[in-house]
Amino acid sequence: MVHFIGQMQYYITFEVLECCWADLLQDIQSAPDLDNIITTHSSFLLLITTRCLLDPNSQTMLTQLRAIFDIIVEFQAKQSRMYTECLQEVELRQQYSAAAVTHTEKGEWGTTGAEADAEYERRAVFVRKSVSSYRSQFTVLQKNYQDMVEELIAQLEVHADQSLRFLSSRLDFNEHYKTLAEKNSDRLLKKKPSKK
Repeated sequence: MVHFIGQMQYYITFEVLECCWADLLQDIQSAPDLDNIITTHSSFLLLITTRCLLDPNSQTMLTQLRAIFDIIVEFQAKQSRMYTECLQEVELRQQYSAAAVTHTEKGEWGTTGAEADAEYERRAVFVRKSVSSYRSQFTVLQKNYQDMVEELIAQLEVHADQSLRFLSSRLDFNEHYKTLAEKNSDRLLKKKPSKK
């Protein structure tokens, strides 16, 4: 996800805006009259709109991109909640340990059997409910994210604009998503019932 965000930011900032701006400035400097400047500016706006997926022909990809960013935001929120819950769990475990040390320093048993059983049960409930829940939530988010990025890359690969085709290569520089797509298509072919 970090790679995806970094590549999208780099692409929009440098590949689209910076390069198109430099071309615009050069074309304006060499324009013989105001009409050429207006034409150059219109071409500039059209080019950045297309390359940023804001043109009418790119609405499917823009929707896909927004869905990917929604998943990233959802992942961040869940990760933050999980982190907070884990910190609370660590604090409860430290309190339990500190109480045992305090009892021991007084010459008493660290904990009673009932306290140890209650602590063991509390920890088991935490693992069973919180950890298992987050594991399944993250698995679903991972699958949705991979499927959506895979689909976006496939759409970018066949786009008319060369800059967007290069973006697909940068997003899948190690062919991770291409390999996933091949595995998924192989799995789908194996699941199809044979015709007799």
